[in-house]
Amino acid sequence: MGTMRGRIIAVLAGGALPLYAAAQTMPPSYGLDFVTIGAAGNSAANQQEAPRLFPPFQQTPRLVGAVNYEYRITRMEVTVGQWFEFVQAYKPYYTGPANSSAFSSDWIHWNGSNYVMNPIAGKFPANMSWRMAARYVNWLHNGKALNQAAFENGAYDTSTFTQNPNGSYNDQSVHSPGAQFWIASEDEWAKAAYYDPNRYGKGKDGYWRQPGARQEPFVSGVPQKGGETNAGVPWIIYGNGPYMNVDAYPDSKSPWGLLDLSGGRWEFTETWNSAAHIGRQRHGSWWASGVGSYGDQDAIDRYGGIVPIESSGGFRIVSIVPAPGGVGVFMVVFALVSGTKRHEYPFSSRSRAGPADGVPLPR
Repeated sequence: MGTMRGRIIAVLAGGALPLYAAAQTMPPSYGLDFVTIGAAGNSAANQQEAPRLFPPFQQTPRLVGAVNYEYRITRMEVTVGQWFEFVQAYKPYYTGPANSSAFSSDWIHWNGSNYVMNPIAGKFPANMSWRMAARYVNWLHNGKALNQAAFENGAYDTSTFTQNPNGSYNDQSVHSPGAQFWIASEDEWAKAAYYDPNRYGKGKDGYWRQPGARQEPFVSGVPQKGGETNAGVPWIIYGNGPYMNVDAYPDSKSPWGLLDLSGGRWEFTETWNSAAHIGRQRHGSWWASGVGSYGDQDAIDRYGGIVPIESSGGFRIVSIVPAPGGVGVFMVVFALVSGTKRHEYPFSSRSRAGPADGVPLPR
């Protein structure tokens, strides 16, 4: 066929139908509890809502929270039990120190022949390095295959995980197009934690200062005594140090239903500081102490920094939501092939990753 219509049919027959199939298939959840975040195309937090992201605190405004697509994010941080499965799977390819918490976390240990998990820790939030978290989502992207390649590419290309003589890092920090799972970007994290479609009344959206759909910090304390976060609680109160299960505070949740947005672990994002090329973390962990300290760290306009090789945090996983636009593509193909339409059709594509997703902003 030499016509434009013929050329479109030839292209779509080879590519659009697989795209349609992919667009209609939700990736498996692998036992993770995902929450769907809607309101695609929401605006970023403004200066009144996040003052420290604007001048005079920042040289230029840092616009945080705008996401132009639907996505799924895990309700809770990745747990030690979930991480243990990864440690066992990646063990044949791991070449670092056996008991490095950057790989195994604080609650999984090498006994000389295998890794074992402390039985009390299965629902504690896991800690690891950013690089190992990236391998975890690569593994999910590749269907939990057990060959080494499944861990080394997919969402992030680990061949880029190198360091320069000046101490900066070259790690691919924004997930690849087509990734089905990835580490939450700062925008995705902030939207899921602070954005409320009804913040100022029904249909009047905006951002809360704190992650619990509130302006004031959570109350520090154990849940049995009215506590809302384990951040800032003295270690001596806990039988197992400061650790708590990820769902220990079921009423401390974001407008979207996310838990553990205070306390637990600092959480990695895939949004990096462009100057130092180090990762950003979100919310205060159980390390936060002192009156008001953890609440300040939990605020929408605060963030921390990490280097990708240190065991300094945990993370949440983001996954795609199938794009309904795939149906439209399929109908175009059907119409062209069946000959029911005799005119040209405009096409547009929608990136699930989003053009602004994970783009580092000046700190």
